[in-house]
This record gives sequence, structure tokens and C-alpha cells, in this order.
Amino acid sequence: MGTQRIELPAPGSSVTAPNECSVTFDGGTTDSCNYYVACPSTTFTSRVQTTGAEWSTCFTNSEHSYRFSGIEGTDACAFATNFCVNFPENLTSPPVCEVDIDSTPDGTCQYLNQCTQAVDLGFGVTAEVASSYAILSCYPGAASGYDCECRGDTIDARAWHMESLDDIDPCNDLQALCFGSNTFSIGRAAGTQGECDADPVFATDNQCQITERCTHTQPYGTNTTLSVTETETSQCVNAGDGWNCTCNASGVRSARFSPIGEPAPETLCNDALDVCRQPTIEGSGALTCSEAVLEDAADGCEIDFECEQPIAAGTQEVIRKSSGSVVCDVTLDGWQCGCRYGAEQEWWLLDAQLTSMDACSQAVAACSPNLAL
Repeated sequence: MGTQRIELPAPGSSVTAPNECSVTFDGGTTDSCNYYVACPSTTFTSRVQTTGAEWSTCFTNSEHSYRFSGIEGTDACAFATNFCVNFPENLTSPPVCEVDIDSTPDGTCQYLNQCTQAVDLGFGVTAEVASSYAILSCYPGAASGYDCECRGDTIDARAWHMESLDDIDPCNDLQALCFGSNTFSIGRAAGTQGECDADPVFATDNQCQITERCTHTQPYGTNTTLSVTETETSQCVNAGDGWNCTCNASGVRSARFSPIGEPAPETLCNDALDVCRQPTIEGSGALTCSEAVLEDAADGCEIDFECEQPIAAGTQEVIRKSSGSVVCDVTLDGWQCGCRYGAEQEWWLLDAQLTSMDACSQAVAACSPNLAL
């Protein structure tokens, strides 16, 4: 696959934006400049370094960073802003990654893996777009071995403790695990057996709480092991009309639910933690939701909704609880409605002839089924 190509106005042209957008030049120097483009549905803020190979930044609904070759000086200001306004929905050029290494004699090390994707903008200008990064850091452990962490913008943060009989370079040895496609996995979600230490169980007639730290250890290569320590918790409170429980098992799931029937108080929090530790949970009944109207105005509305569904988790059956919220605002094109549930978000553009509450109700009806198992 070759380098992606998009068409932009020629260098030296002014910022070109849709007719309904306003363009403001927000100050500049011989080295940098800022543009602000305001549109009905979004805004663009472009911050441009006009000399050398410095990074320019485009802030919209998401953030993009890129640097140019083939253009410098004041021409770069408007040209970079036009790229910001016309940023491609998907980058298709193959990524190119470079690893920057920093280490000290005591074994502390940090590897930064920065990936970019090229976009050909015509006129001999290429944008090198920062598409992803990952950082691997290792430090000598308190007693022995190394404590290592991997984090980045497109990966889940992970941490390991590394022990080896060999003389190792921890960052070099873990590169493939952090940056590459190494399939090694460890922890509750990977099904590895852990050793758990529990805090004393807190329990009264009306509530209980359990906290456990579980360490999972796996061989990694010939003379090396990796281990992770995960914190797992559960808590249940008697709300007067029944028990409400929450649980979290690292890497598997977190959940909010109510036991069905009359639970045994002495085992309630252990049973609750077991709900989150199950490899799978399945819906065993229909999802039902109730709504609470937070705002009902001519130009907008907001509704929170709370849903319940019977689920089977191992040998237990409980009522799983989940929630979401919908906000609708009137625009020139119709009702712009957004729904948030958990870490997810969806958007719809609905008919302008609807009332605000009809728009919100339609959005709830479209969004709430996403909460069903």
C-alpha cells in the first residue's frame, strides 16, 4: 500500500473552511502561529511551528499531531490549518515506527516507540502524522528483579515484575511484549492461576467489603518469569429494599447488581466477587429500563436511564444494573443527539420537526439496547 494522498489548497492560500464556519487568526510570531476555526458542529484549533521539523497540533473532537517537510515559514500556518480542517477520516499509509532508547547503569531504562504515517499533500509537501506511541519503562525492584510498565495511546496499560537467573536487559527483552504482536498474556483474564492475599473482611448487618491482591506468575523464556499483581474487590450494601453489590476483578470485568432472593450475609461479598471472576456472564432475561428527565427545553433535553437485566454468572443468578445518558441539542440540520453508556458514546442526527423530548426518547430507544447481554 502506497502513501495516502489528499488534495489541499496550494501553499500561500488562505484557510478554506465551509461557509458556515468562521476563521480567526489567533496571533503568531516568526516561529509559530495559531488559527481557530468555529463551525456549528465542531471547532478546529491549529497550533503550528513554522520553522524546522517541529510538531504542529490540530485539536478537534480528537487531537492530531504532525510535522511537515517541503514547507516552512508563514505559508505553513494556513496550509497546516487546511490540513486540520480536512484531516482524513482514516489514515491508510503503512506506519513507520522508531524506538528511542534511554538507560542508566543501575538497570533503569525507557524505550519510546513512536509510529507515524505519511500523507502526501501535493505541491511537494508531506505530512508525517503521529499515529501511535508506546512507552516501556523498567526500574530495579525493591528486593530483586525489575518492575516494568508499558503504556500508550492505543494499548491498555500493563505492568509486570520480572525475575531472571540470567543477566538481562529488561527493556530490550520486553520490547516485543510491549510494542509488538507477542501473544503472551497473564492474569485473571488470561486464566492463569493466582495466589491471593485478602484484607480482613469488613462486615456488618447492613454491608460488607472484600479486597484481595492476587499475584499471577508465568514463565517468560527459559530462565525468566513475569508476574502481575491485580486488586480485586467487592462491596454490598443493604439499601432497605434489598442488597446492592459492586465487584471488580482486574482484566475480567466490573459489575453492579443485586442478588435475587434472600442472600446469606456471611458469604454475600465472596459470592459478589465471584460474579466478576466468571469467564463469561450471560443474560437470562429481558432488559428493562426506566428514565429520569433532567432537562426539557425547546432547544434541548437530557435524560438519564437506568436498566436492569437478569444474568447468569456461574451458578448464581443476579440482576445486573447499568446506566446511560442522552443529550439532544437543536442545530441547523436537526437534533444532534449523543448517548453515553460506560466508556462508549454514539451520535445521531434526528429530524428537526421533532420536539426535544421526542428526540431524546428516540435516542434512548436507540441507545439502551446496547446495555443488554
